[in-house]
Amino acid sequence: MLRSVTADARGTVAEAGTDRLGHVDDLKVALTAGVILAHCAITYGGDGSWFYREPGGGVLVALLDLPLALGALFGMGLFFFLAGAFTPPALARKGRAAFLAGRWLRLGVPLAAFVVLVIPALHWLVDGATGAGGSPAPAWRRQAGDLDTGPLWFVGVLLLFSTGYALVVPRDRVLGPPRTVGAATLVGFAVAVAVTSYLVRIRFRIDSYQLFAAHLWQWPQCLALFVLGLLAGRSGWLTAISPGQRRAGTWVLGAGAAGVLAVLVAGRHDLDPFGGGLTWQSVVVCALEGPLSVSAAVVLTDLFRRRRRGTLSRHLGAWAYGAYVLQAPVLVAIALALRPTGLPPSVKFLVLLGGGLVACFTLAGALRRLPGARRVL
Repeated sequence: MLRSVTADARGTVAEAGTDRLGHVDDLKVALTAGVILAHCAITYGGDGSWFYREPGGGVLVALLDLPLALGALFGMGLFFFLAGAFTPPALARKGRAAFLAGRWLRLGVPLAAFVVLVIPALHWLVDGATGAGGSPAPAWRRQAGDLDTGPLWFVGVLLLFSTGYALVVPRDRVLGPPRTVGAATLVGFAVAVAVTSYLVRIRFRIDSYQLFAAHLWQWPQCLALFVLGLLAGRSGWLTAISPGQRRAGTWVLGAGAAGVLAVLVAGRHDLDPFGGGLTWQSVVVCALEGPLSVSAAVVLTDLFRRRRRGTLSRHLGAWAYGAYVLQAPVLVAIALALRPTGLPPSVKFLVLLGGGLVACFTLAGALRRLPGARRVL
């Protein structure tokens, strides 16, 4: 059995025997809402890939270009950072076998359900609604070749990272002494994200497709932030970010956002060179992504730690993972229901966003009341 952990010793769990911190739950809710917003925007003209899209655009959707771009450069990495931060204390408390069993149940079951059932059903539903086909057979044949995981690519990659860490970490190295992660370490992570992202994107461009929708172009950011989260979880840094780190991270985050805006303006007619390959534009994007992703982990974690929690957020935090899992079928169903209404794309976007957020979180909360569902959602 791996050695145990308490909240006082590590500062990474709210109380002995739990995996929750209130401000981390709130940040998960915000990140999940951000992913839902992104997919709503893509549905009505935003850049990106999604199961169902309509011609869109307009001022409202155009205004989302900057937050969508920023989210691509640090949003998913933040999910991995938070997951990594809770991995060492969970592994120390549960032991290797129980930890792996829990991860494979909570992550593996939804992933398998999406690959086998949900994704082909969504393709069939969209094909039928758009007149592209009525039989389910083509959708299932397509899925047999693609093995698409949809937005649950994140779940599959996290399962891979978590399993790898649990299998290779020495029994006496799961947790370390409390310490602050220094500026040199953070700079090193930022450089690593920038360099490896550029190298990976020579072959796997931004938004390119691979088997299982693996998002290999995003793996450098995801892996680096997961490892940074592991350091935070081992040492208690998640609740001990210094004021100096917060101030520096805020400046870096602001400068990075300005840089991304400049990229969007410069590439307003053609963003393709910024997506990868041996181009200077790809160098610029990766150079922005490294500092942005690391500084976002510092600034946003600390920001949510210092804000007051509301009663509703305590429930939403527990429902965030389920809302993330359920977003694809919920958003596609609502968008298809809006299809024949004739409303302007911007209005449809607002309806989809509001209805999608309420439906995803509410449905996740309802499903968690079913016997055994909390172990999965």
